[in-house]
Amino acid sequence: MLAAANATPLNPVNAEPMRGIDRIDTVDVGRHFVVRGTFVVSNPQGNWTKVYNMERAAEPMIPASTFKIPNTIIALETGVASGADFTLPFDSVASPPQPWWPESWRRSHTLRSAFQNSVVWFYQELARRIGPRRMEEYLRRLDYGNQSIGGGIDRFWLDGDLRISALQQVDFLRRFYSGELPVSGSTVDIVKDIMILEDSAGHRLSGKTGTASIEEDNTLGWFVGSIAVGDSAYYFALNFTSYNHVKWTPPQAWRVELVWDILTDLHVVPARVEKHHPEPGIDSILAGNDRAARFLIDTLGDSSLIGYSSFVLVRSGPLGKHSYVVGDTPEFAEGLDYWTFCPDSSMAATTGPPERGDPDNQICLWNRGGTGSIEILESCGTPCVYLGVHWLDNHRLIFAWRQERYAVGTTTHMFGHRAMITVYDLDRDSGFTYQSAPVLRPMYR
Repeated sequence: MLAAANATPLNPVNAEPMRGIDRIDTVDVGRHFVVRGTFVVSNPQGNWTKVYNMERAAEPMIPASTFKIPNTIIALETGVASGADFTLPFDSVASPPQPWWPESWRRSHTLRSAFQNSVVWFYQELARRIGPRRMEEYLRRLDYGNQSIGGGIDRFWLDGDLRISALQQVDFLRRFYSGELPVSGSTVDIVKDIMILEDSAGHRLSGKTGTASIEEDNTLGWFVGSIAVGDSAYYFALNFTSYNHVKWTPPQAWRVELVWDILTDLHVVPARVEKHHPEPGIDSILAGNDRAARFLIDTLGDSSLIGYSSFVLVRSGPLGKHSYVVGDTPEFAEGLDYWTFCPDSSMAATTGPPERGDPDNQICLWNRGGTGSIEILESCGTPCVYLGVHWLDNHRLIFAWRQERYAVGTTTHMFGHRAMITVYDLDRDSGFTYQSAPVLRPMYR
């Protein structure tokens, strides 16, 4: 997704050093971020730490599922969990499945599988068994974040009072991997093993993601961990905020590749010859498809936007919202002229209802599987504007849309928008969304 580039020269900043690190430098890797974010990487052997967006790196945030690292440590140290194979049976009464749960959560788990699948109910039960007194005691021992369990013993890291900054995450990981935490060697060995994501002859990547809803329904995403390259160890923390109108949070694969690309820029790791999770590029999808290209130019209204190589992948996976209305509804009948049918006319899609703007814009699909239902594939409120739909074939469609009122800089009184292109595969129920650079225009008063 992101090509390697030369690292931007580092400049020292006046920041309080992390434990065991004499100097923290800032680095500009902002080209990798299409959302608000920060990145911290530290190499104790080289006695350096590099930071993108220092202000955000020092800001305490809710840890979400990255807390599964200390939670696992504490469960093992207190004897609540006996080892990586410790098992909890799934109880649908005690932990009623939620509509947004992945299928992998709806079964019994071991400590290892619960960590690797980020199973919330499993770790909530561990926390309840640990109890408030022991949890507070161990958070103090581990010196983890602000050490607060306000909000409830099974909620404090999800939407309660626990906070930790990206700088603190890296410091905690360094102390964990170097054996400085006051915990047993067996606990360290078990947790290290559970955390491994990639293990090859050239490197070992370990870590944990986390996701939480925060202010104004925005989404906070984390990826923290370590990478060992030869005899050198590096500890990192990435966090970012996805805007609420996008209704999407980058999956683990995206975060892994983003971290790898940043570390490539910083000459920590080599560029991947082949991505572990390759995604189709806009140019390859639309190559030779003149009708699709003309649709995008006509719909987005600016041929300069359709320099496909300038579009950046910003999301992949299932779309943001699904709901169904069965039958021939008034909205469908009244908006029939706005529907675009696939080549064999068995299905249709639209940006309806025809009225765009508040409260929501929608991408709708009619008659998938011959059900006669109208399905809302995606929905978002202003500042999103869905503009049109084009079928590539009977199984894939693309829709063009814009993110309006993208604030480029109020001091220059310029606002703008970004062109967005989503390629959706009906058979896989999954899509890829690409985003252009902002197009500026004056802000009239």
